[in-house]
Amino acid sequence: MNKIFTMAAALSSLTTSAFAANNSVQGVIGTDQRYQITSENAKDVHESIGLLVIIFGKEESTCTGTVVGPRHVITAAHCLRENGAKPDMVAFLPGVKAEAELEEPKNGTYISKITKVMPGYVDNESTEYDVGMVIFDKILPVKPLKIKTDFKSLNLIGARSSYLRPYYKVTVTGYPGDKAIATMWESSGYISNEFEGDLTGHDLDTMPGMSGSSLRIGETVIGIHSSGAKDKSGAYVRNDARFFDHSVIKMLKYWMN
Repeated sequence: MNKIFTMAAALSSLTTSAFAANNSVQGVIGTDQRYQITSENAKDVHESIGLLVIIFGKEESTCTGTVVGPRHVITAAHCLRENGAKPDMVAFLPGVKAEAELEEPKNGTYISKITKVMPGYVDNESTEYDVGMVIFDKILPVKPLKIKTDFKSLNLIGARSSYLRPYYKVTVTGYPGDKAIATMWESSGYISNEFEGDLTGHDLDTMPGMSGSSLRIGETVIGIHSSGAKDKSGAYVRNDARFFDHSVIKMLKYWMN
């Protein structure tokens, strides 16, 4: 069985039981405020977000990716490494919103073996380094979203001792594993003031499968969703993202060049 056929088989075998990329804890905080994005309510920005199908040997997993360059899709590093190993192949389906679209996605299916992760991730699998990129040979047929360091406008500077939330709402969109495969879901919320160093919490509702989803203000990407935490009762209390600082932006632009 050749690798192209392996990927085709993986796509055709996906069912309503979506695969999570790893066992990172991430979930709904309080009342589930996610809403589905369909062809009826989708905006242009949703075409630039897509389903990633990743193959490691005989195992398939799914994550979410966002187009940020002509041939470049960002996601979480943990989607692209398994015990330090690179995936055998990655497929990207931009803008897919329903299981019925898997056979003939309107924006096509793109396959790559070129993946990048932030230096330090393999040795330290923390949110701080949990940013990666998939690079394709072909130009992707959707609009790349902007990437930006947005700490100042989000009022994150000095927020350690502040109970004030930022003024801007942030949105996350992806493919949660508790929903039908290839269906796109979205939630909006605020940045938490509970963070350490470059790691920033958020209260946007997510589930496994949304790993690698971009956090956005409008059509500008400011971070990558990574993981989260539960309290002693088992309730989700926090989700985490790697919000972009200048070092992350520099790395992304290096990969794109």
